[in-house]
Order: sequence, then structure tokens, then C-alpha cells
Amino acid sequence: MGNKSLTIKPEPLAATTVNPQTPLYQLVANTLKAQSEPSTNLLYALGNPHLALLERLQLIDAATDTIDVQYYLFHDDDSGRALLQALVEAANRGVKVRLLLDDMDMLGRDGIFVRLIQDNPNFQVRIFNPFYLRILRLPEYLARFPQVTRRMHNKSLTVDRVVTIAGGRNIGNEYFSFKTEVAFADFDLLAAGKIGQDITAAFNTYWSSGIAFDLSTLNQAADDARFKPWQAEASEVLASYRQEALKEQSELNRFLKSIERQIYYADIKVIADHPEKVISSFSNTEGNITADIVELFSSAQHELVISSPYFIPGSLGLEVFQNLRKRGVEVIILTNSFAANDVAAVHAGYLNYRRRLLEMGVKLYELKPQNTEAELAKGFELFGSKRASLHAKAFVVDQKTTFVGSFNLDPRSSVHNTEMGLIFDEPAYAAASVEKTRLYMQQQAYEVKLNANNEIIWLDNVNGISHTVEPDTSVLQRGITRVISWLPVEWLM
Repeated sequence: MGNKSLTIKPEPLAATTVNPQTPLYQLVANTLKAQSEPSTNLLYALGNPHLALLERLQLIDAATDTIDVQYYLFHDDDSGRALLQALVEAANRGVKVRLLLDDMDMLGRDGIFVRLIQDNPNFQVRIFNPFYLRILRLPEYLARFPQVTRRMHNKSLTVDRVVTIAGGRNIGNEYFSFKTEVAFADFDLLAAGKIGQDITAAFNTYWSSGIAFDLSTLNQAADDARFKPWQAEASEVLASYRQEALKEQSELNRFLKSIERQIYYADIKVIADHPEKVISSFSNTEGNITADIVELFSSAQHELVISSPYFIPGSLGLEVFQNLRKRGVEVIILTNSFAANDVAAVHAGYLNYRRRLLEMGVKLYELKPQNTEAELAKGFELFGSKRASLHAKAFVVDQKTTFVGSFNLDPRSSVHNTEMGLIFDEPAYAAASVEKTRLYMQQQAYEVKLNANNEIIWLDNVNGISHTVEPDTSVLQRGITRVISWLPVEWLM
């Protein structure tokens, strides 16, 4: 089924004012006032995947005024259904819920969402840059390439315009290490204070851009035969998650007490691409947050630590890193190994830069595809997956300034998709983050180096074993990837 003609009609921006009477606002305001030094925001890290899901559910349950949700992927699995059902229940109790989703993950799911819209006056869903064809997509990929591949990669969940969760995680089992053997090693921040209004302002820009369409105008609602079983299953899944949370509450409380939530206080800058990026020419970079990222990297005086799962720096990135190395800045990069990367074509793009980065003195680490049992037993806070593929996007400059967000160091983030992130100065947080990242790299990543013969080797610092070819890969895999690396397709990656 195809939709009606889609015409971009921007709307006036909605309000960002916060209701000071909500319990969350009162809690956050009182916490900030109690600090010896005034601050506009508090924040803490959501590294543990299980806690990252439970925090989202608890935050939704605590909402009394508004919830704004913006994601690239929102899977129809246990985690996705539990969160969606929690949002529906919030709408039923009077909370204004706005759900803004990219269309990439919506194939075959329109009917359920339209039914939820019809049944809940407080529940709104808009789809960003929707496909014209709601069922068969291949013809549209061919007819509208590459515009149809330009997506909204932003990720945030904001409650009562005062508390937000933002970072690298989409919504799905693999992002929360539930019922999945291969889980993404990922990372979010929970932040509260003025940032809630700032994230809301960025959200409103997308919501009212005219590129986000009310889903009920694109397709029809599911009938009872399809909707009722889905609704029953979603309710059951949410109930089981809540029951599991209760069972783990004592353990969870002990964990939180042990780290005292590691709360930090900082002013936070929200950066986000303009939504029109996806319909602009590739040469139009005005308003792109790539400039903010380059400025952040270039400000480094001593050290730059990067976590980017998809890493294709391009000529601009090479120039930035080369300039930093000439000034004596230590550049440390953690990305996926070939075996850990969930997008093989991206690794092909990375191949063309690896040797040049090593030759200029950049320190490279590539995540192993299998985490060790020892790491799992310790419950490592920064990552903590079973079998991992890196998905966290974080940059730390001089153990002072931190970026956490959705931005990968590749052409897809810099040119194609819209992205967002948070930048803040908090030396204690930055130092702790770098310490954990360094430990993680030593234990869970290969150190990529040039040996005495100028050959690339992969050193496992746990057992001292060196590999002379990409670990855990076959000759055929390496051959295919090398061929892809020769093709002129980097701009698509």
C-alpha cells in the first residue's frame, strides 16, 4: 500500500516550558539547589545494559506531564514492546506522549501504531522521512536512492521536559542484553535539569519540520484480530519486566548504593543536526554537527580518546588527527574489529585508513567479538555485554570535555543522517570515563600496531598472543572486504 502524496509543510514550534509542579521537576530542582556550587544539570552514566532499560521504564512510569521519544530503531521485540506499552499506559493516565521514529524500522508495523493513536488521544506518533511505499520498499530504494537512505539517527527519551536519556542506544533487545547472544556494547547518559528543555527544543524542530508525518495519514489501523493479541502480549511482556525489576530490586539497590549513582554536575550543550539535512544536497553542510565535532577534536592539547563503532575518518578526519599528532596530542581510538563489526562494508572503508593512522602515531584498539567470563563476572560498568559489538559513541578531550551521542565517525553520520549529542565539561567524569575505557581496551580489545617489519599486527594484551591477520576471520571474508575497499563507495558508508 502506498501513502498519499507527501508534502513538506513545516509547523510552528511547540512550547518548551517546563511545569514546575511535576514531582520530577521538584526532585531535580531540590537536588540541584542542595549542591554547594550551583549547576544547571545533574548526570550519570548508563553503561550497564539491564539498568539502561529499567531506568527508561522507571522514568516513563514517573512521568506526569509529557514524554518525548525520538529513535532511529524501535524494535518489535520484548524490549521494544515493553517500552511501547509503558508509553501507552502513560498516555492512558493523562501524560502527553509524542513518539518520533525513523521509518527504517517500521516495515509492516503501521497498523499497530495507528490503532494506538486512535485509541489514545494523548498518544501521537510521527514518522520521519517516510517511505512512499508502506509494504514493498525495494522499488523505492531504486527510484529514490540515495535520499531514501538518509535517516534520522537521533536517540533520546525526555520526561516532563526535565529528565532525559540520550546516547548511542536504540530500542531493542540487543541494546539491553536481553535474550540475545550478540549484544551491542553501548552507552547512554541520564541527565536532568535545563537539558530537558534543550532536548525538547531540538525534538520540536524535528517534530514540526514537515519531514515528520502523522502515521495515521500514511496507513490504516490494525483490526482487532491483529491488535488484540499484540496488545495482550505487550502487556504481558511489560508485566514480566516489572516483575523482574522487583526481583532484582535489592541487588539493584546494592549496586546503585555501591556507586552512589556516580552523579556529576555540569552545564550541558545539546547539539543536533537540522532535520532538513536529509533533504539537502550533500555539499550543503550548514548547521551540521560535524563542525562541532571537528572543533572539539581540534581543541585537544594533550589527549583525545574516541569510541566509534563505525570508523571511516575520511580526508578531513585524517587531517584533524595529523594536526593533533604534530602538536604531540595522544590520539586513542576504540572501534570494532572485523569479527565484531555488524556492518562488514564499513570495515572495508576503515581498511583504507588503518595503516595511515598507525604511521602517524594514532593508537588503535579493535574490540574483540567475544567478551571474557572474567569481565562479565565483574559487571563492568562502561559496557557489559555477553558477546559484544561496539555501538557506543563517545569522545573525551584532555580528560575534561566529553561528547556522548549518536554520531559515528563515518560519512553516514557526517553527510547522510541526522545526529545529535551532548557536550559537557566535567573533569571528574571525563577522567573516570577514560580510566574505564583504557581498562576495557586492555582487556577486551586487540591493540593494533606495526611490528618491526612494518606489518600490521593484532596484540591480545590478556594472553600476549599476536595475530598477523584479522582475528576470527576467514580468507574469503578478508578477500571480499578487501575488494569492497577498492570500490568508490566510501561516501555511502
